[in-house]
Amino acid sequence: MEEYPFPEQEGLLAEPRIIPGTDISVIRGYDGRRLRVALLDWDGNISTLKDTWPDIMAATNAASVVQGARNFSVRDAVNGVLSYTGRSIGEPTYLQMKYNCLLIDANEGEAADPSRYKEVYNIHLKAQDALVRNRIKNGGMPFSVDNTPSERIAKIAYKNGKGYLLLSAIFTGCIAQAYPTMSVEEANNHALGILLEDLSKTPEKNIIALTEFLNSHGGNNLSPNRYHHLFRMIHGPESMNVNPYQQAASVDDFLIPGARNLLQGLNRSFEGRVYIASGSDVEAVRIDAALLGLDELVADIVGAGSSPDPRACAKRRIIEKFKRGEVDDIPLQRGELAGFEDGFPENLWTYVADGIAVGMLSPDHSLYENEGHFTVEQKRARLTRSGSHVLVNSYRHALRLIEEIRKNAA
Repeated sequence: MEEYPFPEQEGLLAEPRIIPGTDISVIRGYDGRRLRVALLDWDGNISTLKDTWPDIMAATNAASVVQGARNFSVRDAVNGVLSYTGRSIGEPTYLQMKYNCLLIDANEGEAADPSRYKEVYNIHLKAQDALVRNRIKNGGMPFSVDNTPSERIAKIAYKNGKGYLLLSAIFTGCIAQAYPTMSVEEANNHALGILLEDLSKTPEKNIIALTEFLNSHGGNNLSPNRYHHLFRMIHGPESMNVNPYQQAASVDDFLIPGARNLLQGLNRSFEGRVYIASGSDVEAVRIDAALLGLDELVADIVGAGSSPDPRACAKRRIIEKFKRGEVDDIPLQRGELAGFEDGFPENLWTYVADGIAVGMLSPDHSLYENEGHFTVEQKRARLTRSGSHVLVNSYRHALRLIEEIRKNAA
């Protein structure tokens, strides 16, 4: 994990101050009388469209490590990936993928560039995004196009359930690691070819087909037992019986409770200076904001812009754009920023800007929560040490929250 100037215990109250009748907890003193701009993180803070993302990252990354780190046990590989993913939530995805490289290189393997692991993850995350959006837009109707890897993955998962999304993630991760000169798209084509050959096959038979493919193509295949163990550890078997993708859903199913009221209240209180921060894909957030009926409640979706350094913190760069006056008409001054976020980088850089950081304790609804990974309590610890002034479990008391952060609570 990169080094960050966390405030840790600095400024923490001796005891949190709970606002009566609400889930609002003030944990640091602040003076909110100069607040002028509201900047909100999107995923996990306003939208829950990407809930369960850790399940995808665990599958793709564990597959790469199991395939590449040949003298590393499957259990250690999966637990290592889960542990580091949890600790690095909020960091650029490129940096999260560097941990794959460390594990593989340290265990007699040859790692690829982190960008390759990021691509394997991204095509499966986009597939899940498409599946979730489809539940709202089409009431669960089947996909009509499959022009991209993500659309092809989504089409299979729609018909056959989450287990096939995870199988595709494992197979693509293993094939991409085994054949470093093969494009990720080609690796995914081979993975889907194995799965589509006979949809009546059990996961066990599909795994045998994967080992046969790797063996026939000189891919240094592993024992089928190793792949079976991996599939079990990422909750594959139970996911074979889960298919939420054909269930129609409403917009409110994918909003943090009270999020709409929060944006409406902020618009009144901040005179329209309400922005969504997008660390990566501005257009995707724009699409999702329109899908959820929130696009007219924000002044703009602000992206970090391109950077030659994939390790650069996007949320820090977004705040710097406000300071330079590139977003709002007036350059942002100290004490003028209200940040609403569920991740530590945006939380931290709001704190550093002498703003008011509101931390959202939303659950990620991961398959691994009951195993002690990706828990709300871990999120509470990250947000506390990175500078939150206020913590909330929802935005059900949005108007009271806005009223509170505008006070002098130093």
